[in-house]
Amino acid sequence: MLGVTQPTLSKQMAALEQTLGARLFRRNGCGMALTDRGQQLFRTMNHSYGIVDAAYGAAAASPGRLSIATVNTLAAYLLPDAMVRLAMLPKRHW
Repeated sequence: MLGVTQPTLSKQMAALEQTLGARLFRRNGCGMALTDRGQQLFRTMNHSYGIVDAAYGAAAASPGRLSIATVNTLAAYLLPDAMVRLAMLPKRHW
């Protein structure tokens, strides 16, 4: 579903936790759940994705050049999907 193997995803999640200096997931025998910090990050990222989605809508409505600025952490998670979606728009210059 995510296009990565379980070990790769586990490493990425551990790296994110290390980068942020916080546990984001509670692991148990049945799987995992978000910690309070994880839920907070999820809400923030969900809001950020909404902003990217709004930018996509604005770009679709107006012709011309589009510039995107972001921090590295968000770029790794949000830009690949956004770039694919934006590339489908007609008459865009990258």
